[in-house]
Amino acid sequence: MNKLLYLLLPLSLLGSIPNDAPADWMPLEYGDENGKQSCIIHTDNIVSVHPVFDADTLMSRKPVVLYLDVYLADGRNLTIYEEYEDFKKKITRHNR
Repeated sequence: MNKLLYLLLPLSLLGSIPNDAPADWMPLEYGDENGKQSCIIHTDNIVSVHPVFDADTLMSRKPVVLYLDVYLADGRNLTIYEEYEDFKKKITRHNR
């Protein structure tokens, strides 16, 4: 499968994702609580991850991250409601 053609592979095409995704692919859920979607994404297609902070806590010692904006190579943006450090670990774990 050409990884440049398939930036996101819907889980409906795969059936269910095993606990360990194929090398360099990671399963994730994106969207808000009303419209969550699941997919599997190739880690090479993640261009950048930007945490979006709560404005009221931005200047405190521990600012609160509301969500993550994940930008992909094709220009799409995914909103991920996951801890920033956990998301970084997930990318590292699936990027072999």
